[in-house]
Amino acid sequence: MLNLPKSVVHVPLIQCRGCCTSKTVNRFAKQSRGHTSITRPFEVIHVDVCGPFDQPKAHDNARYFLTIVDRVSRFVTAIPLARKSETSTMIKSFLSKSYTDLRASHFPKQLRSDNGSEILNDNLKEFLIDKGIDLRLTHPHSSAENGIAERMHRTLQDKARTQMAHGNIPPIFWSEAIRYAAFLLNWTPRVNLKNKAPIHLWHATDSLTCPTLYPFGCTAFVTIPLELRTNKLAPNALECVYLGPDIQRTGHRFFSYDLMKVFGSDQALFRPNEFYFLNVCESYHETSNQS
Repeated sequence: MLNLPKSVVHVPLIQCRGCCTSKTVNRFAKQSRGHTSITRPFEVIHVDVCGPFDQPKAHDNARYFLTIVDRVSRFVTAIPLARKSETSTMIKSFLSKSYTDLRASHFPKQLRSDNGSEILNDNLKEFLIDKGIDLRLTHPHSSAENGIAERMHRTLQDKARTQMAHGNIPPIFWSEAIRYAAFLLNWTPRVNLKNKAPIHLWHATDSLTCPTLYPFGCTAFVTIPLELRTNKLAPNALECVYLGPDIQRTGHRFFSYDLMKVFGSDQALFRPNEFYFLNVCESYHETSNQS
């Protein structure tokens, strides 16, 4: 603006139409925590869906993953999804299972999510109303209002990407890497949690012991059950790829090229300094050079 009096040192943005249309930026208010102080796990839960991941789809046909984060403990659950429409079912399952596992006296006070239709279906709404859970939605195109879940998306993807790069893991195993990333985050003590791990706060106990873990993608030899061995001179074990702990049962998850499938087992020998897919590449290059 020209020819302004010297006494004018500041012109409010709203007084200039061009500035209003060209210089307006997003302003994100701090998340309202309501009038009730949130001090315990399983009181406020943040959820969001990340994806799609189409190049390629995961080995289990997953194209998305659902991130569920507890506000107080920062305990995270990452659930790969083939379709966004599975979201409401998975949220209901998580809330019901957590209510039972934690022996909680009540369901969460609040569920925070974005404005997606996969959250807003009538089935989930009825469940939340029945359990007395207040659904808080962000405004359209304002994902930062659900910042806890959004930041966790990035953290999970960063950890998964690093694990896959370190072991030269094919992208079809991204869903396994996401699961393992969430598992590691839950067992990692944090300064902002007074050097406690999220899983200890989530379960309100320090007595839980982390199972023995191995690098994602390392080589493992999984014992073949006696009843599945073809003859007495057949190998006793399969050479497999380690994909992390099995969340649902005791043991770990593996991928076998011989069987062409992912499976669980609690009988295996691990080679933590040897990565299956790195060895495959090295063998391929050696064969190519010899020819």
